[in-house]
Amino acid sequence: PNPALSLGTPASLPLDRMFADQPFGWTRLPDAGAAPVFAVRYRQCRDAPGFAAMASALFAAVDALPAGGAAPKLVVDLRGNGGGDSAVIAPLTAGLRQRNTTGAARLGVLTDRGSFSAAMDGLLDLMQLGALHAGEAPGQRPNFLGNVVTVNVLPLNVALNYPTRVSNRVAGSPALVAPALPALRTSADYFAGRDPALAALYGHWRGV
Repeated sequence: PNPALSLGTPASLPLDRMFADQPFGWTRLPDAGAAPVFAVRYRQCRDAPGFAAMASALFAAVDALPAGGAAPKLVVDLRGNGGGDSAVIAPLTAGLRQRNTTGAARLGVLTDRGSFSAAMDGLLDLMQLGALHAGEAPGQRPNFLGNVVTVNVLPLNVALNYPTRVSNRVAGSPALVAPALPALRTSADYFAGRDPALAALYGHWRGV
């Protein structure tokens, strides 16, 4: 496998630079050996109807693949996703279960230090499906306080922020969720259009 896998061409940006002006989108990536590879760039956990429509279009493309070919693989890129509504991802995880696109040989998830809150929930949802985790650890503990509500306290006119949800999904309250395939992007990688985290996934898939 090529450890410097690059999608940095004018027609195909690196995955984490795709859909820069949208909360999410999907694309087809270069094949991993004979296996088709699709990717979801999930930037913001919002717009549930739009995300459901995107997931439907993605799965329509997956279902249209010729019968008898290699099983497709999917990458979900959560890098830079600061959170929102944890339920938005549900149509994607439901479709993956329905098609048995689960396990480390078929499903990958990418995170970095900018993956927070509902993006952490998305990571844990995908890891429950056996996804292979690559990139950097998210920038928070897996168990966290969320769904913050802001109340203006009168007559002081002071904003009070407080959480309305406790996420306690990982036993033992670890400090982080470490990727199985750690991959740190350097500035040289960035300017060359290389994506070491995605390359690590391809390297694993081509080796299994």
